[in-house]
Amino acid sequence: MLQDAQIAIRKGEPKRAIEIYEKLHEQGYASAAMYHNLGSLYFKVGNKGAAVLAYERALAMAPTDAQTLENLALVRESLEDQIDQSLQPNLGARLLNPQWTLGRNTLAFGATFLLWLGLGLLFLPRFWSKIPTQKWMPGVAWTALGLSLLLFVAASFAFYQTEKRPAAVVISSETPMHLAPEKISKEVRKIHEGLKLSILDQIGGWYQVRLSNGDEGWVMGKDLVRI
Repeated sequence: MLQDAQIAIRKGEPKRAIEIYEKLHEQGYASAAMYHNLGSLYFKVGNKGAAVLAYERALAMAPTDAQTLENLALVRESLEDQIDQSLQPNLGARLLNPQWTLGRNTLAFGATFLLWLGLGLLFLPRFWSKIPTQKWMPGVAWTALGLSLLLFVAASFAFYQTEKRPAAVVISSETPMHLAPEKISKEVRKIHEGLKLSILDQIGGWYQVRLSNGDEGWVMGKDLVRI
């Protein structure tokens, strides 16, 4: 199906390529490259909200990809809501949010690799006489195990940040933020297509959200899609 999408792109059929990529997404397939291409296609056909969503999904898997960051910045320049959403966090933000540097899957893979490396260096020579014990093995093994623990902690924190405090993108052209989860409550402000926000809570079909400038309110879930 990926080849079918590439063929559709070469034929100048962006909508057909979008249909193929979205079907792959529904089937559970995910890759940074696919979401990057999907974001570019959506922007080409004028769907800015879906473009932001696709680029954000690409960054969740490849947080430092320069081309995706650049394309997302271009899309955001054209959005109606010009709220600061810095794409390049400072050192403190990177330390507190490790998924900015490495995706949670990469962190988990690295932690698992280092765990097996450390255990292998410690125990393999004891059970397999063909592997002689070297003086450097214990030191490297414990270093690998220590780094593995740090990466597991970072992966767990990245999982918490993305699953327990998920982000979403506004897909409706315009939607109001309310003070409470009901339509008759006071309107805080209006937000528009392509705006990224954090989800704090959910009551029924309503989501409590926070914008990057600190504004909070309640939005109907049908107007958002989680990243």
